[in-house]
Amino acid sequence: MAVGQPQAKPERLRTSLISQVGSQVFRLAVSIGIGGWTARYLGPEKLGTLSYVAALVGVLSPLGSLGVKGSLAILLCEEPPRPGLVATAFWIELLGTAVIALVLVPFAWAARDPVLAGLMGLAVLGNLFSSAEVFEVELLNRQQGTRVAKAGLAQTIAGACVSVVALLSQAPLMAFGGVQTLAMAARAVVLSRFANSYRFVTTLHEVSWPTARVLLKRGWPLLLAGLSVMLYVKSDQVMLEWLRGPEEVGQYSVAVKTAESLYFLPVILSATFLPRIGHGRGNFDTDTALKRLYKAAWILGVGMALVTSTALSALIPLIFGPRFQPAQNAMIWLGLASFAVSTGTASSSWLQKAGLEKVSAARTAAGCSANILLNLALIPSYGFHGAAIATFVSYGLATFAVMALWSEETRANALKLAFPFQLVGQKAR
Repeated sequence: MAVGQPQAKPERLRTSLISQVGSQVFRLAVSIGIGGWTARYLGPEKLGTLSYVAALVGVLSPLGSLGVKGSLAILLCEEPPRPGLVATAFWIELLGTAVIALVLVPFAWAARDPVLAGLMGLAVLGNLFSSAEVFEVELLNRQQGTRVAKAGLAQTIAGACVSVVALLSQAPLMAFGGVQTLAMAARAVVLSRFANSYRFVTTLHEVSWPTARVLLKRGWPLLLAGLSVMLYVKSDQVMLEWLRGPEEVGQYSVAVKTAESLYFLPVILSATFLPRIGHGRGNFDTDTALKRLYKAAWILGVGMALVTSTALSALIPLIFGPRFQPAQNAMIWLGLASFAVSTGTASSSWLQKAGLEKVSAARTAAGCSANILLNLALIPSYGFHGAAIATFVSYGLATFAVMALWSEETRANALKLAFPFQLVGQKAR
């Protein structure tokens, strides 16, 4: 498993990016079509059970990687590479999957439902196949993003084909739990083949304990960050299951999936402006690129809020069926959250440029804590509507409140982020 780092070529990087974006767009289109069909067939309660298992395993997924994916990407850039780097990372992730399986045992036992326990087992198996993500990191290090895109395409096609077969045969819920597992298996096979790492078992002799210690040492902060992020975005569905039941989870999962379909827009916007933002801490009044980014993110956020609460909300019963019409009630709050997502993504670019990664970590931790506390307070009385309100409030607090309280510098930037336009008659400084 050689990990040489070839010289970057603009044409190759451009092709890599285009292919990966194209793969994501295709995956989104298939997800909407197959997802709507699946939701109509399963209904809110069964879809809620499926979404709950996915969310629960999602919250635990950072334990499966133990942070090595991020640390591997960093260590692959070193010259010369450490011995057995990719093989060691792969076997660490396999160990992490065993940890997830152990953690899920009490959840499966407490559920006393063989179907739910079976779905959890299938999800753990899917997480096992996701260990092949280390080969994805290796391919990206070789600037072979096109091959990564092909693996993603194989995953999408495999998942779509299995879903269609399950739908046409009117398969039970357990079969739909296996869809993602088989799709991850297809991705793992393609990635390992492209990375010339088809020797899943024989790579054991390449494992290096000194390399493992370095991977884990650099990976544990990423593990903690990953846990915070997943708790932030997945805890609401887990808590809905515990406090209100699977039907509420089904309604909310449809609303969240629909609202998040636009989240790639601020990511692309910020990635485009990031190289243009001035070096150092980037003063808003003197950095033209930062001004343009904040203004564009503000306008995009308002647009996303309006589209989510109107057009996307109207599409829910058309795509997912009339049984999911109650999910529309959550879209107004998720639409408002879209504004915080857009502006928050833009401010993350500034924080990255300014070397204020601690503020980003604090925002994630604060948003996660607020979301969990608000879910506990609102879900028992308001169900998935309360979860949507909690999402809106926690996103807003994470985006603006932490920056306003952190320092004078971040407070000034937060004010510009909240309203980046110069008022009529206001003198430019």
